[in-house]
Amino acid sequence: MVVTPNKIKSELDPLINEISESIPDQDIRKFIKEYSYPLIVVIMNSGLLPIAVYWISVFERHYKRSYREKSILVKSFTFMIINTLFIPTFGIFSFSKIQHYIEYLTT
Repeated sequence: MVVTPNKIKSELDPLINEISESIPDQDIRKFIKEYSYPLIVVIMNSGLLPIAVYWISVFERHYKRSYREKSILVKSFTFMIINTLFIPTFGIFSFSKIQHYIEYLTT
């Protein structure tokens, strides 16, 4: 099971539409429909991801604090690269098209 931004957007569409339909002001309704998805992505990347990386490194039980901080640095860098390179690719193409393209490149 692959979770792509398009799949998340399609899952959140009914919730966003329900929230925006309950608001009588047209300008606020338009604002919610346009900026809710980027806001969710920013919250996930800026808020939840660093917390998750920190707690994963805490449970690894490093002997020294510097080892734990290095682990946090490496994981944060890896997740930033994934968010910068791979997640936008899944938003543009489907996973099957990317898989076929990778198979094409390797043959």
